Amino acid sequence: MPRLRSRIQFLCALLLSATIFTANAGGDFVHGRNFIEDEELDETWINFGVHSKHVDENEAVQDFNDSNIGLGVEHRFSSIYAYTIGYYKNSLYRPSHYAGIYCQPIQLGRARLGAVVGVMDGYPAMNNGKYFLAAIPTISFEYQKLGVNILIIPPTPQVVGAVSFQFKLALE
Repeated sequence: MPRLRSRIQFLCALLLSATIFTANAGGDFVHGRNFIEDEELDETWINFGVHSKHVDENEAVQDFNDSNIGLGVEHRFSSIYAYTIGYYKNSLYRPSHYAGIYCQPIQLGRARLGAVVGVMDGYPAMNNGKYFLAAIPTISFEYQKLGVNILIIPPTPQVVGAVSFQFKLALE
């Protein structure tokens, strides 16, 4: 477990360093120019579950479901915030339901950075499979009607860490 922790810490430090370096290339991040101006929007996206890559040293021993088929809706009501609700077959082959709100106040090129905070269920180690609170760091990319949310699930004693990709399609 210490080896896994050190790998994740290294990955987080690398991601943070790359973000700061990219943001500071012109000094914009320091002066707040990478923070998104909060403007009203009305965009609805359909989300198609997620595909996950688990980051556990003993992953070969565990039989995780990496193809987390599901369906969800994301409604971006501002340039920073969006509601989301949906379901998917989780990594333990159980149904999971979720509802939350994205807060993504930082823009780096086409990437929007922040987190989704809400509730989800379906994981026996978390509140006996019932709903629990979650905060998941996210990076979103959107281009015209196509998009992807990258969710970074940090490992905890109850949950195996993962990087998940959620593909989405804009309506209208």
